[in-house]
Amino acid sequence: FGNRIYTREFVVINKSDLMKTPVPPDKITEAIGHEHWVMISAKNKENINTLKHNIFMELNLIRVFLKPPREEADMDEPIILHRGDTIENLCRKIHKRFITDYRYSLVWGKSAKHPGQKYDNLNHVIEDGDIISIYLKR
Repeated sequence: FGNRIYTREFVVINKSDLMKTPVPPDKITEAIGHEHWVMISAKNKENINTLKHNIFMELNLIRVFLKPPREEADMDEPIILHRGDTIENLCRKIHKRFITDYRYSLVWGKSAKHPGQKYDNLNHVIEDGDIISIYLKR
C-alpha cells in the first residue's frame, strides 16, 4: 500500500499536569495491556522529547548525516531513513543520478569497521548516526 507504514499500537496519555494523584506505571501498563505508552503534558511541554524519541523508535527510523567531500558534516539536518536501509536507499532519496554516477562512499559511525571506511558498492547497511560522504563519477 505505497507509503503506509504499519506499526503496533502506541498510546499517548495527555494532560498529566491535571492528575492529582500519580498513577503507578505498572498500573497503566496493566490497564493498556502493553508497555508502548508515554504520559505527557502538552500544555507544560513535559515528556515531549520522550514522545518524539518513542515515535522515532516505533517507526524504526534512523538519522544519517551527509558530509560533502572535503567539508564538515551537516549535523543539523539529518536524512531520515528506515532501519536496514542501504547506501543505495540513501542515494535514491537524494537524487536518482546518485545511483547511476556512484563511485564510492566514506562512512563514519556504527556501521563502519573503522572511521572513514570506503564502500565501493551500494549494498552497505547504514545505521543511526552514521556520517556519509558520497563520491560520484565526474
